[in-house]
Amino acid sequence: MILVPVIPTTLSERTYEQLLTFFDKNGYKKKNIRPFFSMAQSKNKLHHNTINDMEKPHPEFMKSIISFSAEIERMGIHRKPVLAYASRKSKVQSYIPNQLENAGSNTWKLSLIRESNDFPMLG
Repeated sequence: MILVPVIPTTLSERTYEQLLTFFDKNGYKKKNIRPFFSMAQSKNKLHHNTINDMEKPHPEFMKSIISFSAEIERMGIHRKPVLAYASRKSKVQSYIPNQLENAGSNTWKLSLIRESNDFPMLG
């Protein structure tokens, strides 16, 4: 399984399409790709629109969304994985691999991330 974080922007949408094309051209199995939205801002209309637009043609997207976190942005400054310096109480704990759970029907999701209050426009 290849977890692919996608920031909900048009540039990331294009990048994701390029990834799928790369897999096609090289004969790799796209079913191994598990994309999810990351660094999403609930008050950003572009993020809402991009998420809605990308989920329609790409049902492979996990239904989980990881909200924006300044701690994630600081990884470049710290030059460490976020879990090496972030608080145990922070949102970044949702990146811990044991947060992955099999939701059945060949669908995987990151638990405890998408909250209807954060993204009320989304199904």
